Amino acid sequence: MKKISSYIAVLLCAGITASCCFLNTPSVVHAENAGNFAETNETGQTEPSGCATETASAVPGGETAPETTVTTLPTGETTTVKDEPTTRKDEPTTVKPEEPTTKHEEPTTAPVKDLPKGDTDEDGKVTVNDARKLLRVAVKIDKLPAVKLELWDIKKDGVIDVNDARAAIRVAVGLPIDYVRPETPVTPTQKEFAAELAGKVRNDNLSSFMKTLCNEIGTRYVGSKTEPAARQKIISKLESYGYKPKTQSFFVGNRRLYAENVVVTIPTKKSNPDIFLFCTHYDCSHLSVGAIDNGSGVSALLELARILKQTKTDYGCEIRLAFFSGEENGYYGAYKYYYSLSGNEADRHKIFFNIDMAGHPKGGKNYLCVSTEPVTETYSAVKKQAFDNIGSNAVKKAVEYTGSCGANGFYSPVAAGKHDIVPFRKAGRPSLTLSWREIDSVCGAGNDHSLTSPSIIHTKDDNLSNFDMDSLHKTTRLIVSSCAVLIYRYSN
Repeated sequence: MKKISSYIAVLLCAGITASCCFLNTPSVVHAENAGNFAETNETGQTEPSGCATETASAVPGGETAPETTVTTLPTGETTTVKDEPTTRKDEPTTVKPEEPTTKHEEPTTAPVKDLPKGDTDEDGKVTVNDARKLLRVAVKIDKLPAVKLELWDIKKDGVIDVNDARAAIRVAVGLPIDYVRPETPVTPTQKEFAAELAGKVRNDNLSSFMKTLCNEIGTRYVGSKTEPAARQKIISKLESYGYKPKTQSFFVGNRRLYAENVVVTIPTKKSNPDIFLFCTHYDCSHLSVGAIDNGSGVSALLELARILKQTKTDYGCEIRLAFFSGEENGYYGAYKYYYSLSGNEADRHKIFFNIDMAGHPKGGKNYLCVSTEPVTETYSAVKKQAFDNIGSNAVKKAVEYTGSCGANGFYSPVAAGKHDIVPFRKAGRPSLTLSWREIDSVCGAGNDHSLTSPSIIHTKDDNLSNFDMDSLHKTTRLIVSSCAVLIYRYSN
């Protein structure tokens, strides 16, 4: 019976072993039991040794189930050993990467709401680099980040465009986000500048001051009680325009009559600048109220003063406006002014532009003249110099711009009587007088074209009733335009 049981055990072991080989699953046999597994007899048959071993079969899924080895001991007892699972050879082995020894810490940034607009890299400030990033996104070189749109959208319009990049640049250089650069002013041409200033002449200003001088004050000869009143009116008017008038006192004639000049200046920031003097005289003959000679010149120069002061603060040259007294007595005010100049000041005067009789009588044939008097030079020499006179050339250009001014003729330059330019001409300085003239072969003998002063001056007929106010309006525009032409080349 025992022999039959042994054969059955051998058969069972052989069957299990064959099954393992068929499934290509290795059987696990412990080394200490290998010698007891089977013995071969002389006939080639396998004889059971003292014990038998059973092994668990494979399970689907690529891994074998944990193998259980059952060993039958010679005493008939059994023992069970549980083995670890094995991995199939055809499955790759996954190696888990090692954890880094130190973890990377995320940078700490301020909340989006606390960061400035345009701070694309969230470093707490907007720089040109932020503007570059915005521009790259705007032109679709880079893609817009999916988050934090509120940092990138500086203009708050829901899109990232070139305007955001521009705004970022403004912030980077310290300008407001919505800063708009002012347009660069276009420099007008000489003609446009002359037209601009001439267009500011107000006829009511001219008419009003003519009435003040001729009707309210009346005659203004040196030594009269009304001459200081006229001077004070001029000072008050200049102060109302923003000037700070200065006076030059002197005495006239053997009687030593007291008189004063009134001078104002429009300065420039340039050092040792060129100087342009525009002058007139406010005194008159004791026989008239001086409408033509020279209330018209005073009114024109006051209007020029107003326009210059209200148009610009710096013309690139120094402009002086002088109101002389003592002209009717022999150019005393003009001499006082000239001899008060230092050598440097006199040299810097580019022109002495005198205004005398800036209007003419009603009716008659009247001619506008630019007079440059010969004093010490020969007539031919002064004539040549006169044509090179920047003042006379400026007046000719202004006549071209403004028209004929209603004159029957325009003469420039000519020798047509002496005026307050005499002291300057004696010193060889460029100067001119702008005035209205008549042609009279007797009174104008020796002058170019027989030009002479209007016949009614220095008489009681020189009053507003006989004065052509329209001629003053047109002449003042010409004077202002001439001034603009003169200073244009120095202010641009």
